[in-house]
Amino acid sequence: MLDSVHALDPATLRAALEDLRLSPAAIDGTLSRLDEIQTRGMITGQNWPGEIRRWSRYGTLHP
Repeated sequence: MLDSVHALDPATLRAALEDLRLSPAAIDGTLSRLDEIQTRGMITGQNWPGEIRRWSRYGTLHP
């Protein structure tokens, strides 16, 4: 799985997301997350600007 993530070229991904007319903020967030995974090998939350919460369809599990 990580081999596929490492094979992604950020410039190519940016172009594809721009073709889909995603907002610049959504594209930047996606590329930031990609960098996080490519650099650290997992999602750490470091590149997430907000608070990470666990939730279910019934509401927040842990605030």
